[in-house]
Amino acid sequence: MNHAPCVMTNTDQFLIRVCGCGVVHLSFGPAIINVTAEAMIAITETMKDVAATLRQQLAGEDAVNADEVSIDASGNVIFGRFPGHG
Repeated sequence: MNHAPCVMTNTDQFLIRVCGCGVVHLSFGPAIINVTAEAMIAITETMKDVAATLRQQLAGEDAVNADEVSIDASGNVIFGRFPGHG
């Protein structure tokens, strides 16, 4: 698979710290995202749905149609190919 240099492919670069200060720190390589516990729960639930969809796509080897973009029922996940991103 051909990736742009800014795409994280090494999962060892990903970590989560649940801090005593009440913030959850998500580290994606050089990027760090700080969220509340409530936001982390929302992110996790959304990512579970995304992961299930990606697993199905990988298992069926179905590539996303380059001309089609779809939005999930919640409106917070957009599937498709976008200019400059593969």
